[in-house]
Amino acid sequence: GEVEVGDDTMIPLMIYNRGRENLNITNISKNLEEFRVEFYEEFTILPDSSRRLTVEFYPVSRDTLLDTISIASNDPNTPEILIPLSGTGVAAEVQFSPQTIDFGQVDVGDGLPQNLTVSNTGTSNLIIYYIIIEGMCFMGNFDSPLTIPPGESQDFVFGFTPGTYGEFTGTVTIECNDPFTPLIELPASGTGMAPDISITPDTLSFGNQEVNEPVTEDFTITNVGNSDLTISAINLGLPQFSSDSLGVIVLVPGASCVVSITFIPSEIALFEDILTIVSDDPDEGEVQQEIIGVGTAPILTATPQPIDFGEILVGGAGTVSLILGNEGTSDLEISDITIEGDIFQLDLV
Repeated sequence: GEVEVGDDTMIPLMIYNRGRENLNITNISKNLEEFRVEFYEEFTILPDSSRRLTVEFYPVSRDTLLDTISIASNDPNTPEILIPLSGTGVAAEVQFSPQTIDFGQVDVGDGLPQNLTVSNTGTSNLIIYYIIIEGMCFMGNFDSPLTIPPGESQDFVFGFTPGTYGEFTGTVTIECNDPFTPLIELPASGTGMAPDISITPDTLSFGNQEVNEPVTEDFTITNVGNSDLTISAINLGLPQFSSDSLGVIVLVPGASCVVSITFIPSEIALFEDILTIVSDDPDEGEVQQEIIGVGTAPILTATPQPIDFGEILVGGAGTVSLILGNEGTSDLEISDITIEGDIFQLDLV
């Protein structure tokens, strides 16, 4: 009959001596190793007695096997008896489609299902003891054990939800009762797709700048991800800072753009602002950069004010020292000093 590959079944074989003399069994043989008969040495069966032997079938393949047991004895009429043997090895046979679970490119934060079809092309029930998928961002939970009859199949759905951009690999492991393939490992792969914004330098410092005099500094935006980066806005808070960026900027993977920021200080003061860059980077939708600049200017002071010479005799002369100072935050350049009135004279010391 049918026996699971790897298992065995035993059938008793009775040999009777119906004669009046001792029956000597001199040999019992067969050809195929899958059939086994317990015969170790010659033995004798007394008249009107019997001997019980065991014939075992141990299949190692999914095949029907035919063989013959030969029993040699001292029976003068039938010195050899031929007994036909037959048995069929049955077993589950697992097949998979596809052989590799490739999720392809999936946007970060999205999920994509992928089917794995497990088929039983064997001749007995296929039992799936467990089926799991391992690897970052891969998922799949299934009830086990699960039985798949011969000729039927079962779909298993796995998921891939990347949390960041890049390539991911995993393994689907299946343990079953296929005697020739009891443990299967199938590769799984998927690529998370996302832009990734990078800004250099981290801080823009304009240093000291004359009031109402413009100065420009550049910073670079780079897309270090693996899908297009869309920059929708570059925002500044203070009116002393402005950007040359107009409209939406799209950067393909690996591309960069340079943005210029202009600083025009309106007074002597420290100006601190935050530059905000809005993009479709999934984990850095708004990136902020610190901007610092100092407005500087000279402040002229003159002492004394007014200049009073007091009473001086006609024909005489008087002198008053005028002290000029700079109370500002940048150099003061004196380009000209004039004095009105013929009776006054200016000497620079």
